Amino acid sequence: MKATKRFFYLVSICILAYACQEKNDDEKNSPPASPTLVAPAEASVNVNTSIDLVWECIDPDNDALTYSIYFSANNPPDSLVISNLATAAYSITGLELSKTYFWQVVAKDTYGIETQGPVWQFSTLIDFRDGFVGEYNCWYKCITAYVGDSVVVVIDTGYNKIIGIEKIADSSLKVSNMGGWPPNYEFIFVPSGNSVRFEDPYGSGPDDYVEFFGNDSIHGYDDISWVRYCHYYGKKINQIAGR
Repeated sequence: MKATKRFFYLVSICILAYACQEKNDDEKNSPPASPTLVAPAEASVNVNTSIDLVWECIDPDNDALTYSIYFSANNPPDSLVISNLATAAYSITGLELSKTYFWQVVAKDTYGIETQGPVWQFSTLIDFRDGFVGEYNCWYKCITAYVGDSVVVVIDTGYNKIIGIEKIADSSLKVSNMGGWPPNYEFIFVPSGNSVRFEDPYGSGPDDYVEFFGNDSIHGYDDISWVRYCHYYGKKINQIAGR
């Protein structure tokens, strides 16, 4: 009787060992399923610059899964941002405005078998300044008061004054050739009525400003000194390359 029990005990151990061996054999282990997208929706637009990437993935053998995420502005994404992630979600912050990003999830089971998911994409919020960037051909009017025994006011007008508009920081613009501003002088967005307006926040007198209208036109005001100021009125003539 003891011999019979011993026999069945040994058989049970062999069966268990064989099953474990089968599971450790990569040819018998099923790979993870391909990850499926949850959020953001494929090809979404106007996505915030901080976002949670969320997906789902199952393993046919119920193995625990970990994930690697590739993320970049290139297609296919070529930057590994994290590996061995244990959850099916990852937060991305600090993205650029008006840009398309691509991402891909690679799932791996406990036996090292990997499955690549498809490449997904989304585009971040459109930068409202993009439509203003460019060069404007302006007509100008400058008024100068010469103070002596009497005040003499001289009005100077002209054409073909080219003013350049570029982006340099969050919610601000660089204005070139209007008053000789330093290279990184910022005009800050200020809510206004029927135009989009950016003002010089640093002056001690009236604020210099540029304002944009829906027909690609611009109005700039430059308070050069307490006795001289200029107005500029123009239309966009081109988009600055690479901006």
